[in-house]
Amino acid sequence: MPMKTVSRILLVGGIVFLIGAGLLLAFHWRDICIAYHRRSMVTAFENIHRVGPNGREQSKYIDSFENHRDALESLGYFVRFKVNLRHIKPGTDSWRALFMALQGEDYSCERTDFEMSGYEPETERAVVVWCLPSLRQDYEKLIMSYDAPEH
Repeated sequence: MPMKTVSRILLVGGIVFLIGAGLLLAFHWRDICIAYHRRSMVTAFENIHRVGPNGREQSKYIDSFENHRDALESLGYFVRFKVNLRHIKPGTDSWRALFMALQGEDYSCERTDFEMSGYEPETERAVVVWCLPSLRQDYEKLIMSYDAPEH
């Protein structure tokens, strides 16, 4: 084959490849981004526990975890919501029971994450949850069941 024909075949093949890659990205960019951020978030979560309470190293992984979790929220993979606690107080058995219930046996950072605030007197008592949209109602019901007034 003459060199000119080989060059044209390579050029056309390259153009077809670029068009295919462009179409793949155009139609699946969100799925690709979600897969990347989920994997990166899980890796950061695993590293947080692997390094233990080493200040600088652990805080690097915590920041990475939070950044990827927030990216998943902006992509619509997670919803974020806050439930203010009216009855439960930090440090009580009810507070610890709610924490354990939120963490649950099937806890997976790929499906949910949460933060509880209110330890300091100047911060409001609340639970912030990041979860799959399909799980939001379940978490709201769970939190409210633990935040019921004691009779």
